[in-house]
Amino acid sequence: MTPADGSDLPREVVSRDLPATRAILLRGGRAIVFFEGATVCPPQSGWLDQDQTSSPWTAHCWPAGDHGAGAWSGVAVLDTVPAAGAEIRGPAGRERWRFAAGPRLDVAPEPLADMVRRAGGAGRGVIGFLAERLTAGDPADSPQAQANRAFVRTLAAAAADRDGFIEIVGAPDTGGLFAQGWSMSLAAGSATLAMVDAELSDGAVEVAGFTRDDILAPAQGVCLFAKFWRGEAPDAVEALIFEKAGRLLRLDVVRGALILDGAPATAHLGQMLGRLRAPDATFAAFRRVCRPRFGGVDTLTGATAPIAAALDTVLRAPDGALLVLGWLLDPLRLVERVLLKSTANLYARLDAGWCPLPRPDLTQGFASDPRFAPLLDVREAMHGFVAHTAARLDQIDAAQLYLELVLDDGSCLFRPVAATPFDSAERLPQILNALAPAEPELARIVEDHLAPFLAGVPPTSRRVAARSRPIRLGAAADGRTTAAVIPFRSFAEVQPMLALLAGAPEAAMLELALVAPRAHGAEALARLGPAFEFYGLGGSLSLAADHDGVAAQLDLGVAATDADEVLCWSPAALPKTPGWLARLRAEAAALPEPGLISPALTYEDGSIAFGGAGRETAGAACALSGYGADWLRRGAPRRPNTRAA
Repeated sequence: MTPADGSDLPREVVSRDLPATRAILLRGGRAIVFFEGATVCPPQSGWLDQDQTSSPWTAHCWPAGDHGAGAWSGVAVLDTVPAAGAEIRGPAGRERWRFAAGPRLDVAPEPLADMVRRAGGAGRGVIGFLAERLTAGDPADSPQAQANRAFVRTLAAAAADRDGFIEIVGAPDTGGLFAQGWSMSLAAGSATLAMVDAELSDGAVEVAGFTRDDILAPAQGVCLFAKFWRGEAPDAVEALIFEKAGRLLRLDVVRGALILDGAPATAHLGQMLGRLRAPDATFAAFRRVCRPRFGGVDTLTGATAPIAAALDTVLRAPDGALLVLGWLLDPLRLVERVLLKSTANLYARLDAGWCPLPRPDLTQGFASDPRFAPLLDVREAMHGFVAHTAARLDQIDAAQLYLELVLDDGSCLFRPVAATPFDSAERLPQILNALAPAEPELARIVEDHLAPFLAGVPPTSRRVAARSRPIRLGAAADGRTTAAVIPFRSFAEVQPMLALLAGAPEAAMLELALVAPRAHGAEALARLGPAFEFYGLGGSLSLAADHDGVAAQLDLGVAATDADEVLCWSPAALPKTPGWLARLRAEAAALPEPGLISPALTYEDGSIAFGGAGRETAGAACALSGYGADWLRRGAPRRPNTRAA
């Protein structure tokens, strides 16, 4: 039965003759076939059927306006030369193109170069297509690949009209390529340019002009810098090709051109800066090339300008990511950018995304420094910062890291730094202790810097020995899947919690992982042991360093338990609703993926409580503090915009 859409009906095959074609024979038997004046665009992919065999057909076609409206030109790379009668079969099989006669054969690229020149603005696409097709499939060092690359270089140079010359070529010690000469058409600013070198590499360049008395207008002196160039030596460049108003133009490197490599190239460009004319962004790029380079010496510490900076902490995750905590004193705003770099091409602009942090100690510490004494405002404390940047291990481990300050006059100050491996989240409290709980940008710090950095850090390993082996208390905690980690200072803080659990279902469900400062350990242990026995509880006591903050104490408590679920429980919060733990566990189980949940805290009169800053700070009441608990039900619960570490 015939389908309603007629899909099984035979379809008419459209057959056309190609216009007269030409072919250039390449090394190894391959051929470049090209044509002009087709009335319909031939298929750009398909098969060449010849002598009962098929081979791939891939072409690049473009409108050829000089042959009339609707005319097309094209070029293809084939594994063989098509003979008279050979057919191109389109991908759908309903389109066929026939070679009415065999192509006219050539071995030199000039006929194809003439067609590329007539292609105008499409010429770059033709050369790019041939460069890709002719270098695909063969080992880069094979004789055939080398011959094909040489052919494309010759074709590109022949297809471009000469527009000027390059007289000086150099590779500054920053990398990239610097060239100087003159041109009739190359304008100052950013441009795209191809280099006739071993690879016919291409990319964005910055161009500056300068006045020359030995050439006539509209020609002008030009300097250009190509950061993308990674050639072996600057003398490998034979010409530079660019496009202007649909024409390919060429700047030939003169025979006997001056070749500069490394520091001499940088020094020459520095001498030219005063003569160059270019847009601000382009001129800034030339200035960056001429900036001083890090020589392994600290030039920041002894600077006479009112500038001081340091990176207090540089942590390196196993995947190479870096987390930086540091500070900058710059009362006159002389620093244009703050960079973390390495001798292995790491480049990270810290000031582009850092989060400022208060450092009032710096204002006090530098108050007697004659460079800063009259400039520092005691009311200004935002001198610190935290920043995160992605990096590769090879840019860090086998290289020298350094802080670079770029000043507004183009000069630079350097200071070597070292990265500390951060291979486990065991050391996370060291980071958190530097952040105030009431910091208004804490959410941004976590989202933009801590979370991306910690994504590449393995979580805390419970197999790692804690600094204090936990002391077991009361009944065995075997089989209890939830651990309540409770930081406290004195027994009086936790006694109401223990009493709350006495005889309650939660007592049999919870393993209590208590953490106290070592200075209070003896007194707490003497009273906790009998209390656990009296109330029928089970758990442990871990002793933290006296200076540890809440984050470090929580981390120590988590390391002391093997429970699958962890409840961080402050002694200031006493749940009174029956079944409170079961409700928390049910909410956690309902999450679409593992995450965190938090209860709403209320006062005894049912109004909303403040659960903000830690016990060391008074903190300011939250916006809803004191309102009735019914206000909490006016909006549905929401996911916090943070990532789990």
